[in-house]
Amino acid sequence: MTNILILKFPYSSKYGGGEKHTIDLVDNLQRQGFRFYLVSTCSVLLPEFKKRYWPAKKIWAGKEPVSPVALILFLFIWPLILINLVRILVQYKITKKIKIIYCLSLTEKILLTWPARILGIKVVWVEHLLIENWLLKSPLKYLYVLFSRSALIVTVVNAVAEQLKTLGVPEKNIKVIYNSVDLTKFQPHSTKLESLHKEFKVGFVGRLNEEKGVKYLILAIAKLKAVIPQIKLIIVGEGDQKPSLQMLIKDKGIQDKVTFVGFQKDVPKWLVNFDCLVLPAVRRETFGMVVAEALACEKPVIVTNVGGLQEVVGANGYIVEPHHSTGIADSLMEIYKNYPQALAKAKAGRLQVEAKFSLPNMINQYAETFKNIL
Repeated sequence: MTNILILKFPYSSKYGGGEKHTIDLVDNLQRQGFRFYLVSTCSVLLPEFKKRYWPAKKIWAGKEPVSPVALILFLFIWPLILINLVRILVQYKITKKIKIIYCLSLTEKILLTWPARILGIKVVWVEHLLIENWLLKSPLKYLYVLFSRSALIVTVVNAVAEQLKTLGVPEKNIKVIYNSVDLTKFQPHSTKLESLHKEFKVGFVGRLNEEKGVKYLILAIAKLKAVIPQIKLIIVGEGDQKPSLQMLIKDKGIQDKVTFVGFQKDVPKWLVNFDCLVLPAVRRETFGMVVAEALACEKPVIVTNVGGLQEVVGANGYIVEPHHSTGIADSLMEIYKNYPQALAKAKAGRLQVEAKFSLPNMINQYAETFKNIL
């Protein structure tokens, strides 16, 4: 039995790809001789662990120093956080025989890497996000690079690995393990071509925040309302941008073209009913889990050239520049006019997902990684 302590002290907590990734990992690796413990302030992971009866504990560690205010506060209180985290680390080392710490937030990466190594505990950092100003313009960047020499850093796309190498992280300390799709849940579902003439259903799934660029998708729908009168946009998700998006829809006079259905846990049910999926992200989109899930369902996808999205889609989708509603509109028109070609791309996308992004593949790579570092 290999015991692993997961640590996460986020600036804010929302259910997303990173949280789902952690849950999938724990659920599957526990069947392969690994046991996980969670110590966190994450308001998503803590209840998810507890409802599954997985060991989880909430402790204080301040806010992750990824904003100017949080960083200033961190610089004043880090000794108190360090004492609290080291106390917990020693406790879990003695009582739970922890062999690895699995670090998901900047706080423990900066503060606990060296104490863990002194205690004989191996350290794994996971980077789900692109390296942006939260680190690039932070004085903690230098500590991050220094301590990275004592950790294995797992990234979910090569795009992040390249950023880390540019930052100064040793290449030998970086490993890329792609996120995964549960192919038993996301299955191919064909679209009848004649149905497109009744209703062309364009879907978006994700948080409604500025980074997702949903307004550019709405503007694209407005451009197409006359040439594809049966076009419909279905928006799955919630977020702080929803009121402004609703105002934009009203301003463009396309209330009858757009439907908000709120947050939905049953993502496969929605994906199979779309004729295509659009992820118009403008920043911070590292992997784009829903894109891989849509391809697994053999649905045409349109993404922006942001983060690792092009890496995930490859030649199996339509790629446009961010902030470019005309590019999205043109791609939607191309899909509508040449749907058999779009489906052929999506079918090839399914094969790529099976080869590179399957859940068993990801689980096996993590299992090997944990075993190899001990």
